[in-house]
Order: sequence, then C-alpha cells, then structure tokens
Amino acid sequence: NLLLLRDPDGSQTPRLHITLAKYRPVSPQTFWPDESTRAENLAAWQNAPLDTWEELLDSAAVARGLPKGFFQPFFDKTRQSLTTPTSEPPGWLAQAYHQLRRNGISSFFLAEPPESPEALSACTAGFDAAYLAPEALRAILTHDFGRQLSWLLGTALVIILLLTWLTFRSVKKLLLALMPVLLTLRWLTAIFAYFDHPITLMTAIGGVLLVGLAIDYGVFAVQWLDEGADSTIPQAMRLSAATTIFTTGILLFSDHPVLFDLGLVLALGITLAYLIARHIVPAVAHLTFQKTALKLLLLVGALLLAGCRTTYPDRPDLTAEIARAELLEQAQTVPPTTIRAKVTAHFLWKSFPFLVVGQLDHTTREVHLAGLATTGGAKLFQITATPSAVCSSEISPLSPKVAQKAFDRIARNLACAFLDNAPTPPATLCPDRHGVVRFTLNGIKYIYAGKPLILYRKTSAKPRWTWRSVPDTPCLWQFMDPNAHLKLEVRFLE
Repeated sequence: NLLLLRDPDGSQTPRLHITLAKYRPVSPQTFWPDESTRAENLAAWQNAPLDTWEELLDSAAVARGLPKGFFQPFFDKTRQSLTTPTSEPPGWLAQAYHQLRRNGISSFFLAEPPESPEALSACTAGFDAAYLAPEALRAILTHDFGRQLSWLLGTALVIILLLTWLTFRSVKKLLLALMPVLLTLRWLTAIFAYFDHPITLMTAIGGVLLVGLAIDYGVFAVQWLDEGADSTIPQAMRLSAATTIFTTGILLFSDHPVLFDLGLVLALGITLAYLIARHIVPAVAHLTFQKTALKLLLLVGALLLAGCRTTYPDRPDLTAEIARAELLEQAQTVPPTTIRAKVTAHFLWKSFPFLVVGQLDHTTREVHLAGLATTGGAKLFQITATPSAVCSSEISPLSPKVAQKAFDRIARNLACAFLDNAPTPPATLCPDRHGVVRFTLNGIKYIYAGKPLILYRKTSAKPRWTWRSVPDTPCLWQFMDPNAHLKLEVRFLE
C-alpha cells in the first residue's frame, strides 16, 4: 500500500505522517523526524538517568560473568552525542531516509490497508498525494505488459513466419512447422484454465521464450518428413526434448513462485511441442482430405478454438447494491467456531486421509486442530496455527512418516482455508455479466456467485495457494499449495 506525497520543501511529510498514524506508515519521518520532534527527543535523552542505567547494567553484567564496565563505551558515546548532537541522519538511517525521499517526493508505505478509498481520501485532503493500491499496481502492470506482450508475440511470429518461409518455400511445410507453436500455446493455456493456474508475469515471459523453442520441433518434423523413414532426426528430437525438459524441470522444485512458473511453462510447453511434432505433425502431413477426414479436422479445430466457460451459476440480474448488501449481511453474521471434516492430503505421489476436529478463534486468527486416524481414531497431531505460522505442534509417532513433516504445513493451509471466509466487502463492487463478484482484500482474492451469493474461491499470491469449492458437491472443497506440491480435499461433516 504505497502513497506518494509531493513535498518539495519537506514541510508536509511530518503532518501527513501524523494524519496517517492509524495506518502505521513507514515514511522519511520514521527514520529522520522533523526538527521539533528531534528537539523533544534530545531533551528527553538529556534528562534520562544515564548514571542509574549504567549502574544497573554493570550489576547485571557482573552477575552474568561479564567484566565491570562492559557497557561503558556505549554510555560514553551516548553522552558525547547528547553534548554535540548531529544535524544529519547517521549511517544506514541516512540511506533509508534518502530512499524514501527523492526529488521532492516522499514515499509512505502503509502497514494497515485503508478500509476504503473514501476514508483515505479524507485523511489526505489538503495534501498533494496519490495512493497506489496493490490491486491498482497489478492492473497497471497487467495493462502495460499486456500491450508489450502482444507486440512481442506478434513480432516473434512474423520473424518466425519469414524465416520458415525462406527456408521451405512451401505453404504446406510452413503450416506444418507452425503447428507445434500454435497448438502448444493453445493447449498450455487450456491446461492452465482447467487447473485454475493464473497467467502471471513469468508465465507470459515463459510463453514468449516457448515460441522460439517450440518452432524448432516443427522445423525438425518437416525435415524428418523430407528425409523419410531412415532419418535420425526423431532420435535427435527426443534427446533435445529430454535435456530441455529435465533442465527446465529443475525449476519446478523451487519454492519461489517466479522460478516455479517459469519452469512450469517451459517444461510443460516443451513436452507438448515435442509430442505434437513427433506424432501429430506426421499424421496431419499424411492425411488425405476426403470428407470424413475433413470433418474430423474441422471438429478438432473447433474444439481447440472453443472458449472456456465459467463453472459458476449464472445470476445476470445481480447489481452492485444487491451484491454488497448480501455480502455485508454475511460479514455481520456470527462465523462458525468449530470444525469437523475429513481431509485427504495428496503430496507428490503419496495420499493419506485423516479426520480433523478443531476450533477457530477469529479474533486472534488462530486455528486449534487435532488430527485423527480414519481407522481406530488414534490422534495423529495437535497443532495451533495461523495462516502464516505454526504456534504449537505435537506430532504423534503413529503418524505416517510422509505426513509428519507435512502436518505443520497442512495446519497453516487449513488456517488459510477456514479463516476470513466472510470478509467485509470493499466500498465498490462490480459483478460481471454472469453475476460473478470478484474483489481483493488483504492480498486475498475472493470469488462469489449464486443466489444468494456463496464463496466459491479464495486465492493468495504470497504465499501462493488456492481454495475452491467443488460446484457439484458443495460440502467438498479443494485446497492447492503449489509451493509445497500439496493438495488437500476437505469434506465437511454434518
């Protein structure tokens, strides 16, 4: 939550810092206060009982085996600085101050997000300030990069078309060589849509790189068709694909979402490009376009070009006022405080079911969970966790070995899932034409749909997770934590 203030002479920064106190701002004032505040602080230190403090610390130092006078250099330096105070921020404070104040612009980072744009506007009235919300920053990046991405992809495709045409001088060969590129991009986006994986900045950059890599397999496939059955190109294609897939696939084991997304696009895209060039391109090249084959080709093309439809129930008559009223009513209801569910955790190739009972503390945002074995009822774990940390953890030796290290992560994931499910909606809502409501609060994206509105999906970017309802089974929810390669299926019990 970034706010920028135009303040050439530095007189407005202290005033705005005080005005924004409830949002706990970090600004130049944090590291180097104004002259009056520094004078008050200096007077307080000059009147401080330094001699008494030094005696107390000396006694504590001796009691713990340190020499007497251990803290004397600190107090000597403090007394000297109080006698001749500096007029410039020292050391790293100066660096921090100048980072937050450049060219007459002061930067304010708000630790607490504003409750509404109107409330923040009231605080900044009379100041030449501009607020950049995280949602606005993402929208700006998406808009700016989207335009550049279209230009980059268009330029890359034109260059590829030109070079491929100059090489083959044949429309048929040109189209065959382009098949791995076009089908890989189409199928890759379809896979992302099916698994609800977002198109991020790095997946888009990976797509640009993939265009240059996938065309190679199309060129190899066309050259293979020209050389005939005795060609060694298929072996070269297989070796090239394997080395590239395993090299880029290493990035899938990274916990950093940027590296993971880049590795996912390249590893999955190269796999698709190789399979298309190795099997589909030769099959299409040998098609005889009779009526049946032509119909099949048109059908496959129609399926490839078909758009994705939403799985949420339609409510085209939903207005912003009705949506906000329904969500406010939900936010004002008393949230549930108990949990009973059957959870199946899928970690890589392992799966293990267990029962979960627990309590929610919505004030402290803590979840107190106990995990029980599905057979026999033996206790597997007892964990208290928040969405960001594990407060206490007891793991039973009876737990499966593969699960013992994962239970802490699972508890944090369940805290993300069970908490914040009835948030207070923002001041402005904009349902789409299907009546689906989307908004973001505190870094979490919510999707509501249906009549009345029901929470169908929550997602977070940092840390990255997705929590969604299975439309056909309302009591079944799925939680995906790609950073830990973990998937949870949660079936709520009556």
